[in-house]
Amino acid sequence: METAVKQAREILRGASVTPQQIEDSIQPDKIQCLEDGTWHIMLRRYVKRKFNMTPEQYRAKWGLPVDYPFVAPAYARKRSRIAKKTGLGKK
Repeated sequence: METAVKQAREILRGASVTPQQIEDSIQPDKIQCLEDGTWHIMLRRYVKRKFNMTPEQYRAKWGLPVDYPFVAPAYARKRSRIAKKTGLGKK
């Protein structure tokens, strides 16, 4: 019980997360919101609407690296393939 209370206090303080927690929050098909623990394919809009935070503010609060993704890796790859297939980005 004491551990759960300690973890809750850290979350409320917006404590930085460990490298393992960062790694665990990124799954191939989803990303975990560190604010409330929910899972999402795209995190940017959720964090903005629910917590009124920009990606930069979110990363700073949680001590995340600047390249921390806000889109699930599998979804990003899928969208990239579609863009390449349709010729987006070519002049």
